[in-house]
Amino acid sequence: MQFQFSGFVALVLLFVGCGGGVENAAEPEIVEPDIFVSYQDSITQHVLDLQDRLESAQLFPLLQSDNPTTRFLATSAFASIRDPQAVSHLIPRLRDTKVETQQAAAYALGQIGDESATSALIQVFQYQDSVGADSPVSATLLEAVGKCGNERHLDQLATVSTYQPTDRHLIDGQIKAIYRFMLRSITSESGTRRMIEILNNEQYATTAKIYAANYLARIDADLSSYTADVLSAYRSNSQPNTQMFLALALGKTSDSRALDLLTRELGSNSDYRVKCNILRSLGKNFYSDSRKTIHRSIRNSNAHVAGTAIQMMVENGSSKYWREYQNLSLGDYSWPVKIGLLQATNRHMPAGNQMFKNINEDLLRQRYRGARNIYEKAAALRALSDNPARSDFVISSLKSSGDNYLLKSTAVQALVDLVQSKKFGSIKEAKRKAVVNAITEAMLTGDIGAASIGAEIFESDQIDFSSYGVDPASILTSTIETLQLPRDVEAQKALVKALEKQTGQRSSTQDARHSHPISWSDLSGIGDSTLVEVATNRGSFRMNLLPSLAPASVANFVDLVQLNFYDGKTFHRVVPNFVIQTGCERGDGYGSRDYTIRSELEQHYYDQEGYVGMASAGNHTESAQWFVTHCPTPHLDGNYSIFAKVVSGMDVIHKTRLGDKIESIKLIN
Repeated sequence: MQFQFSGFVALVLLFVGCGGGVENAAEPEIVEPDIFVSYQDSITQHVLDLQDRLESAQLFPLLQSDNPTTRFLATSAFASIRDPQAVSHLIPRLRDTKVETQQAAAYALGQIGDESATSALIQVFQYQDSVGADSPVSATLLEAVGKCGNERHLDQLATVSTYQPTDRHLIDGQIKAIYRFMLRSITSESGTRRMIEILNNEQYATTAKIYAANYLARIDADLSSYTADVLSAYRSNSQPNTQMFLALALGKTSDSRALDLLTRELGSNSDYRVKCNILRSLGKNFYSDSRKTIHRSIRNSNAHVAGTAIQMMVENGSSKYWREYQNLSLGDYSWPVKIGLLQATNRHMPAGNQMFKNINEDLLRQRYRGARNIYEKAAALRALSDNPARSDFVISSLKSSGDNYLLKSTAVQALVDLVQSKKFGSIKEAKRKAVVNAITEAMLTGDIGAASIGAEIFESDQIDFSSYGVDPASILTSTIETLQLPRDVEAQKALVKALEKQTGQRSSTQDARHSHPISWSDLSGIGDSTLVEVATNRGSFRMNLLPSLAPASVANFVDLVQLNFYDGKTFHRVVPNFVIQTGCERGDGYGSRDYTIRSELEQHYYDQEGYVGMASAGNHTESAQWFVTHCPTPHLDGNYSIFAKVVSGMDVIHKTRLGDKIESIKLIN
């Protein structure tokens, strides 16, 4: 069967006329040995060491090696390195004699994301399609077009109507391509319609539906013209992995029928992840009509559901309902809900109610002083900071924070948010100067959290720094000089970006050097069947390590486990229906070892719950922090190294709360 990619023929002819294409004539068949990758093999280690050092120049000749394993590994390396100079070297590998290398080349070109690769990707796909190849290579070629192409390519790709549900790879490639375009803010009506068609046809695979639903959840668009279709899709797709995203899409319709369905589902759906997204949808799009429903949800037995309800009240509440928040705050709740209610009251209480505001803030100060853990203390401080008049209290907390890094980062973030808010101009000049001085002084201490967060005020044009006696370039340059690299690379990136904004010039600051070679000895005896058991105060879960996807990440993790590094570390970040994250030495998310490791971005997808990825602040900034996903998170694909998969104990992952601790991690085999 021949598949038509309508409209692409003209584009192919255009690109061939412009040069840079790939010959259509089939290469003669060459009998070669199979690709063999072993992490104990010297060839594999050599190529991966070059990848780890980002040695593009030394990898380019290996792309033409007579050894198919070498060619494959060198080709795959550029998916992680993402060097634009590799594009012309990778294009010939799209027609490699090994299909594995063809696919690796297509994926690497997509990862680099340079539009100059698009014509070659389309041309090779057209050849594949002409011989009826519903293959993984075809799917990867299409997805790569979604990462490299422009609006014209999206329109051509989205209107293909000849692919059938049985054309699994072609459908997979088309859907992922449309999704990748959307993540780059390139969208079209035809792309949205195609996603809705997939969702409303039961013959399509579950994975395609997950990507289609996530597309509708993430697209920045009014979906009111698709109300009936989105309602139908929600009703016909009973899987939580699809429903949770369609719940967010329903809110974008702003339709009363969507409100009715979401309200019913909140009461009847048994999956907490769907409930969380229903609450987000109601809070953002229907708050006034659904506030009673949201308010009742703070009593939900699931902490994530209750926490999401509180978040909606804080973020979307109204001054019309502040007395409701105050009355609710008198009840007995867990500390996150209690502080959230006090914060909602504080934030939305209108002027002229000073007595009640004082009472409310006294309760928050009591929470702050009597907090049982650092996360409760930080939450109380954050709630108090909603009132600009309390900037003195925040500054005082910052100065007395000592080694409480979470409190320090929270205080700096509160002050930064005040500077960037409309409320900043309402406080007296002396207090404004005190706020700016407190931020810059915290930055100059060399604290990575304060430096990273404080850099935000220098990226905006909201304040005239000269009126505060502040020279932005001097502050930023001096702060950069206090950093310890590569440990503080996250702060460096934020500060350099702010410096370039202030000066209008490209910074000469160099990226952090290669600091942590792959420890091949740590991988001895470790394979894709190796398990680790993570014991926490909520229970235990097991993870299957995946050195075939991320050998450097696995070696680093194994080394830290053997050093008992993770014992006692908190889960410092818990986002309901997204991730739990741990491994921070500071407890605020800015902690790192005194080295970084490289990103390893093999072609693997966050299309299920329970994937374990390395946290980062951008390519090649990983160190010790890692996360586990609550659900499919396809927007993370190709950007965060996957090094393990949870194989048992997902209930523990779902129960984990902010501040919970790892007790121990042990290798099982």
